[in-house]
Amino acid sequence: MSWQGSKKLQRLISSFIFLGRCSFASCVVRLVKVILHYGPPLTVIIGKAKEEVIVKKGSTVLSLLKDRAIKHGDVFKDYIFSNYERNQVNEGIIISLNAKRISNETKNIKIKNDDFIAIYSPVGGG
Repeated sequence: MSWQGSKKLQRLISSFIFLGRCSFASCVVRLVKVILHYGPPLTVIIGKAKEEVIVKKGSTVLSLLKDRAIKHGDVFKDYIFSNYERNQVNEGIIISLNAKRISNETKNIKIKNDDFIAIYSPVGGG
């Protein structure tokens, strides 16, 4: 089933239409899908390795991370952000957008439909 036909999207669009925020056509245009892939330890923190999220068109990677922090709680928030209130992402994690590292640019990058965002820790050892 395509993401346009998913029940979650249908409920979201219905709520926007019911609240008078948009017509069906304009709601569909204003929403985009992003796939988040989590590496350890986030897989343990949130209990899954992948998540599909519907966000407003024009949302930034930073706003998506803040939204996920609200959803997944303080442990997630503390892992992702060095200072949540100042929008400072932890320098110890790697964030990539469509296989390109963007860890320091999350405030400025807008999400597009079908973007793939990965969040993981650097690998070390010897």
